[in-house]
Amino acid sequence: MAARIDVDLQLGVADGRRSFALSATFASDAGFVALYGPSGSGKTLTLQAMAGLLRPAAGHVRVAGRTLFDAATGVDLPPAARRIGYLFQDYALFPHLTVRQNIGFGLTSWHRRRLAPVQQQRIDMLLHDFGLSAMAESRPQTLSGGQRQRVALARALACEPQLLLLDEPFAALNPMLREELRAGLAAACRQAGIPALMITHDVDDALALADEAFVYEDGRIVRRVDLRAGVQQDLRREALTGAPAPTATPLRARLQRMLLGG
Repeated sequence: MAARIDVDLQLGVADGRRSFALSATFASDAGFVALYGPSGSGKTLTLQAMAGLLRPAAGHVRVAGRTLFDAATGVDLPPAARRIGYLFQDYALFPHLTVRQNIGFGLTSWHRRRLAPVQQQRIDMLLHDFGLSAMAESRPQTLSGGQRQRVALARALACEPQLLLLDEPFAALNPMLREELRAGLAAACRQAGIPALMITHDVDDALALADEAFVYEDGRIVRRVDLRAGVQQDLRREALTGAPAPTATPLRARLQRMLLGG
């Protein structure tokens, strides 16, 4: 069983003219979870809060039994202590660093620039596992989109995280590459042996990779979908009534369509 992800986040953001409120609660033991919904629905804010890049007003973040944030008790681990790997949408590779240096960047700090031998060995292993050894001294601008994604993923895994967060991992790629790279990403996550949480607004990404999906609308999670069993749970009704809605099996969904004249 994968490590449990338990998230309850309440936060608001504003830019002077607009404001947005996020209220997201979900828990999952699945190995690969998708947060699915349109742009602007709160998915990226959820990832940023989980990683410690935003501080929620209330709630908690727990991964594999570790409390990373809890507003009630004052726990708020800094990002480096959360043991979370983060793959940014545009990969955020440093153009002046080589592939090797990019992968090892998260293992260094302002007061410790030299890597230990065991850290160098880990970078060598990641270069090998991701098929990047031949380009270890290359700069990101010389790489293809797929190669840059592999470098960013290797960097996210270099610190041996307990959880991998993926922010629209295929958005920057040519659509023709996506199917191949979905398979590569799935294999990398299985090999790492840690849960992954991906945000996407592409239904094909969710269907290809995720075991479970939580559907966002306007800053709230409205539906949980078990993508392996093909069942869903309406979380809006549960939030309003305090009682879980009946599991929406394929038969139940068909009967509902009949009753509604669909």
